[in-house]
Amino acid sequence: MAGRPPDPKRSSTGYYIDFPDQDFINELDVIAKREGISRKALVLRFLREGMKKHSPGNPQTLLNSYAEGGAQTVNQIVGRVRQTFYGRGGASKREILQELKAEGIDGTQRISIADGVIAWLREQGVKVTY
Repeated sequence: MAGRPPDPKRSSTGYYIDFPDQDFINELDVIAKREGISRKALVLRFLREGMKKHSPGNPQTLLNSYAEGGAQTVNQIVGRVRQTFYGRGGASKREILQELKAEGIDGTQRISIADGVIAWLREQGVKVTY
């Protein structure tokens, strides 16, 4: 979305969304009616769910990560750990903590990241035990 950045003094910022066609709008209205919410509330919910699903961000591969000993970002590590247990279809918190430790993440950061991975896995329908 191009344009000027939001004014930090304002409590909200409005945006215009150009929906593809009337069929798309009708489908939104059907879902909103079924959920008992407005179209705006539905669109905001979809946006929030999408943002949460991609938090802390999609893992990106840096070019220097291909070099031996290349730098790895926390997002890359989180992405790999998520995919490891998502692909397996199950995990325990202990296994996730061990995997993060093997990746070089320690301390309270490891626990915080593990909790985030667990939440993401559960949202994807993957069983996580303690």
